[in-house]
Amino acid sequence: MATVKRRSTVPYYVAAGTWVIYALLFPLYRVPHFLFVAVVSGVVFFIMNAVCGTVEVTVPDPPKKEETTGNPELDKMIKDGNLAISEMKRLNDSIKDAKISADIDRLEERFLAHPALAIEQSRLTINAMAEEAKRNFVEAVALLHGYSNEQFKLVEDLENSVDRYEDKLGTYLVKLSSRELNHADSQSVNTLLHTISDFERISDHSVNLLESAEEMHQKEIHFSKDAQEELQVLEGAVQDVLSRTTDAFRKGDLHLAGKVEPLETVVDELVRAIKARHVARLQTGSCSIEYGFVLEDLLTNYERVCDHCSNVAVAQIEVAQDSFDTHAYLNDLRYGNETKESEQFQRRLDRYRERYLFPDSDTAPADAKEEPNK
Repeated sequence: MATVKRRSTVPYYVAAGTWVIYALLFPLYRVPHFLFVAVVSGVVFFIMNAVCGTVEVTVPDPPKKEETTGNPELDKMIKDGNLAISEMKRLNDSIKDAKISADIDRLEERFLAHPALAIEQSRLTINAMAEEAKRNFVEAVALLHGYSNEQFKLVEDLENSVDRYEDKLGTYLVKLSSRELNHADSQSVNTLLHTISDFERISDHSVNLLESAEEMHQKEIHFSKDAQEELQVLEGAVQDVLSRTTDAFRKGDLHLAGKVEPLETVVDELVRAIKARHVARLQTGSCSIEYGFVLEDLLTNYERVCDHCSNVAVAQIEVAQDSFDTHAYLNDLRYGNETKESEQFQRRLDRYRERYLFPDSDTAPADAKEEPNK
């Protein structure tokens, strides 16, 4: 848009008005009257023109000639990316949180000409997004143990922040992927796209926990002492998984990333054990079916959060190894015979099983342990 100076139209309207008013009072078809109003309107026009002068008006810029690559599909992708970037800049200007705005400002379009730099800037922004997602989960879990409207609003605000990160990062990385990238950069961009999706889903599950907390508050649902103690053990393990995942991604630490999968396996075992214990309480009448629905929702969301953490950690390891067969990697890791990675996985798994025990047990229930699935 451009601003230009133009003469005011007011003098023209006033001069025309002079003719209209005079015509209502005197017969213009008589020459003396016609000449008189012509002179008067001319004088009025020059006086008003001197008084009003010029005014500034905004006019649209002339259309720019679109550049083309010769590939219609690529041209459309670039055009859509440009439109999305412009919209994100507009949204960024409206963000009140200075920290989020500063993080998003890292993703400048000029970096796209230098893929390695653009990827690094994206990683830094994803780090900030991951911390917001982790904080959202912690706050949502706290809400389950002590409901407040302020805490409820905080979780909603954190979810909105994570969504803004995902929108901006997704648009930026898609546009980067349309550039000519080498194999390593292309794999990195694809992995980052999946990673931001996983962190966003973690935040979504925090919102699900928020809804469960609201239901528990409204219906005055309180779990038994045994169920509360079991959930606290599980919640500690889930938060451990999430912290290790975000730390490993932020530091680029493959050793730390390797600790996520055995801990995620322990979470799966804990979930199965809690479900089995809940069924036992139902049979003795110490717990109700209604409470079971809420418990099932909590367990599902805890398990899904860890699944997404596993996705992030495994992707980080596979990018470093230039291998992208996730199913084969996990199968070899858990059930491989006498490999260094498999033995290390088993040692860590045993250690984490001992760390996360229910108060009334010394070992993980045998029926809770995962069976091989070759």
